[in-house]
Amino acid sequence: MWEILNQKPKIYVQDFQFKYISPDVIDRGEFTEEELQRLVDIYLNGKKLIEYVHEYDMENNILDRETFPTPYDEFLPNYAEYYFLELNNHCGEKLKHIGEGLTCTCQVFGCWDFEFMVYFGNKNVIWFDFNNYHREGEYKNFPIFIFQKEVYQKGLKQLENLLQEKPQIDCENQKQHNIKRLKEYLKETVQEYLTVKLALENTPSKSDIKKAMSLLFQDLRQLSYFYDLWGLDKRRIIFYLRMLRELSKEEKENLLYLLNSDRDKIKTKILLKTLKSTRYKLLKKAGIF
Repeated sequence: MWEILNQKPKIYVQDFQFKYISPDVIDRGEFTEEELQRLVDIYLNGKKLIEYVHEYDMENNILDRETFPTPYDEFLPNYAEYYFLELNNHCGEKLKHIGEGLTCTCQVFGCWDFEFMVYFGNKNVIWFDFNNYHREGEYKNFPIFIFQKEVYQKGLKQLENLLQEKPQIDCENQKQHNIKRLKEYLKETVQEYLTVKLALENTPSKSDIKKAMSLLFQDLRQLSYFYDLWGLDKRRIIFYLRMLRELSKEEKENLLYLLNSDRDKIKTKILLKTLKSTRYKLLKKAGIF
């Protein structure tokens, strides 16, 4: 995991705060007065998270300034209660998936969210793996944020003081959410790996394909670390990764097909019967099917 993080730009956060947003920065017609009073911006070294994202989008030509002149034209910050629940590790988590770090301006869950992962270490907290699933891979150079634990806890305490009432904490629900996200991440990464691996076998001289495959396998090895952090059986995923390297070309093609959500049901049944059953039992245990 740390090999991948070392390749990213880093921002060391010395000042971590939350502030209620100014009502004049967004379209008030989309919100009730009560909802407006619950939205908070995240400040990292005096700059809002939403501003970091907007600047990155402009610099990398992801958006044009005419259509999205302000950060609040693309994303919105979330409610104070959400950040209090999700950015803390109330249940002793080492790793959490933040599905709505920023949200869509339409307020529909899952429409245009900006997500990331949080690692809770003994001395530091790290935000990394920022993504918008409509723009897969376009945030690969977005910086990671590193907090000293004391700085992070101070910021969360300040957030807690903003709350009129603390929301209830459901540790079992949080665990199930984390496991679900891990399985989704595993599936997505394996799909990418198989696609690049097959491309390499068809065109072995392509150095860019070799590099992509190497980076993807690092992602896969990172997943074994995720399993361990979430209290799952790390040996299960490591065994699975070894198996991926042993697949024949035909098996890779078939597995990639089986991972496709739009697959044909009849063809799927035939493939599952003809492919080596022991390997596909392993896939099931790893959480792929």
